[in-house]
Amino acid sequence: MNDELSYERSSYCANSCCLEVALVPGMGKVYVRNSQNPGTRIAFSEEEWRAFLAGVKSNEFDV
Repeated sequence: MNDELSYERSSYCANSCCLEVALVPGMGKVYVRNSQNPGTRIAFSEEEWRAFLAGVKSNEFDV
């Protein structure tokens, strides 16, 4: 795991559990982790990440 990644927190973050995202230039990867468990992360391709964001913006995941 690359400890030099620069993670950004969600603007909706409270003081406890936060979503953090790191874009990896030149690799085409986006890493997502939980701020309370930063040693575990999941990776997405840039295409997958863009599709996810489009779904969020179009309320695809509203319940």
